[in-house]
Amino acid sequence: MTLYSRIKEAVTSIGCPMNFTLKDLIRPDAARTEYFVSAILNFCLHKDKKMNLLRPIYEDLTDLDEQRKEWEAKMSKLDAEIAEYNEARERELALVEEVDAKVKDLRQNIQDLNKHQWALEEKKLGQEEAKNSERSAMQSFQNKNETLDVYTETLEKMLEHFAQMQAVCEQVNSAKSIEREYYALKSKVSDDGVLDKSLEAKLVQWQAKGRRRYLEARQRKVEAVVVEVDAITLKTMSTKEAGAAKLQALDNKVEEIVKQFHKLSWGLVLSVAEAKVA
Repeated sequence: MTLYSRIKEAVTSIGCPMNFTLKDLIRPDAARTEYFVSAILNFCLHKDKKMNLLRPIYEDLTDLDEQRKEWEAKMSKLDAEIAEYNEARERELALVEEVDAKVKDLRQNIQDLNKHQWALEEKKLGQEEAKNSERSAMQSFQNKNETLDVYTETLEKMLEHFAQMQAVCEQVNSAKSIEREYYALKSKVSDDGVLDKSLEAKLVQWQAKGRRRYLEARQRKVEAVVVEVDAITLKTMSTKEAGAAKLQALDNKVEEIVKQFHKLSWGLVLSVAEAKVA
């Protein structure tokens, strides 16, 4: 039955119009057997002819398949290279963004440094103006002190001259008064020698008293002028000390600003160096 099934399947598959039966296998008929054999031979010849025609196409298809495989391999390689390129581009993009951020920070630092330097220059100009004003004030104060010294010296001379004139006037007045009293007493008791001596002693006493008053007044004037000069000197020293303290404070402020500027400059240099290393 297996042989019968295979023969029948083969005859049917080649498109034979006559059906193959079990009788053809058990009791074959010569005409039917010849027909089936002829059909099989024709099919084989037709198959060989078709195969000869299709062989170049098959070979072309084989070549195309090999080329397809080669192209697929190349495409896979290109896909891998594209993936690597994309990864590298992403890494480079991240690096570019990082470098761009550092460049922006560096530019901002430079701008801040320029602003700070400009502020320092303005502050320095202000300090120079303040120093010039301080010098002008000190010069004006010195000029005023010199003028005050001249006025004080002139006043002292005028007071001294006035005191001398006043003393002379007092002496003249006292002498005139004594002289009047002397002549009055002398006219009354011209022959009294004791009274004459008493008057002479009184005259000497009054002259000494007038001289002492003049000296005391002059001493008081001198002491007052000395006190005033001491007060002016003390005020001058206080002003000079205040000016020196102010100048020292300005110098300390300038030194502090210079230190901060150097610190910022060094920080900027380190940032630039780190950016270059990165």
